[in-house]
Amino acid sequence: KEVKKAITGNGNASKDQVAFMLNKMVSLPDEKLKNDATDALAVAWCHYMKGRGLPGAVKKKTHQNNKKSDWASFVADNPDRVKGL
Repeated sequence: KEVKKAITGNGNASKDQVAFMLNKMVSLPDEKLKNDATDALAVAWCHYMKGRGLPGAVKKKTHQNNKKSDWASFVADNPDRVKGL
């Protein structure tokens, strides 16, 4: 449902609706793709778009050694490096 919603705006869309919208977005060849190919393309398109993020959005960076990189975890891990105000 997540892929259908991302492609068509409706999580209950039919396979034909998904194929129609994909054709509009990526200019598919004139011959109709099989349902499995359309499904695979829809998943790939969603993966591609999710990796791009929103235009102008800043992705939160994480340090290579930390799963979570934020000030709270830094302070908790390094109390000796925090100066009082």
